[in-house]
Amino acid sequence: MKTAAPAASARPAPTGPEPRAAGVPASGTASLGGVTSQSPAGQTAVVPAPSLAGCKDGSPAFAEDFKPPQLGWTGGLGPRDSGSNAYVADGHLVIKPPTKRSRTIIYPSLVLKSTVICAMIVAPQQIVPAPEVTGQLTAGGVAFWAVNSANLYTFEVATDGTYNIARLVDSNWSFIGSKLKSDAIRQGPGAKNEFEVRIKQNVAELLVNGVKVQEIRGQPPTGISTIGFVARNYTEHDYEWQFLNLSAVEHP
Repeated sequence: MKTAAPAASARPAPTGPEPRAAGVPASGTASLGGVTSQSPAGQTAVVPAPSLAGCKDGSPAFAEDFKPPQLGWTGGLGPRDSGSNAYVADGHLVIKPPTKRSRTIIYPSLVLKSTVICAMIVAPQQIVPAPEVTGQLTAGGVAFWAVNSANLYTFEVATDGTYNIARLVDSNWSFIGSKLKSDAIRQGPGAKNEFEVRIKQNVAELLVNGVKVQEIRGQPPTGISTIGFVARNYTEHDYEWQFLNLSAVEHP
């Protein structure tokens, strides 16, 4: 059960076509609209057991375990039998992004500044091998620096063990980095990965399973700055991403 107050109203979460990342060097260093990212050198392939360690210190400003109630999420969490592509089942959130599109869901009533965001995310249980030529994949992750469902940043892993950093501006996606590599990421059907986003002013450190994989400088919103989830699907196949929990601990 979440610890934050629910929003007064829910708004539908838009989806849009997924452009490929353009001009992103293989090193994972890119510049986009005043935002820069740098790949750390000599990444250590140490994968500690999932622990959500970054959110253990201090009381969470927000915590969600997807037990009743689930009010306050944009677009609502519709029942599975109604055809909703974001719903709660067996104590976790499921997002089934439309093919060739994305699905974002946020909790709009939060105002977070210097924050550690933690989440546990599970890859689809069945994965169709992607054609080597096209490299079509599905990915899931966390949203941060979110104003609404159409304006946010994401940190996500794909089913081949790579990760993406993207920005959604007025429902249009741009990639800060895509298909970046880290040995810290677990891959394959049902792979479970622990996400951490450590935000301090306009800097976000991105960690997977306790290993820092990237640091970016961005443009945090001046007002509402909230969090959520994203799932995207470049393929023609149906995939379901599971989101087990989400928490945020604020720091001075």
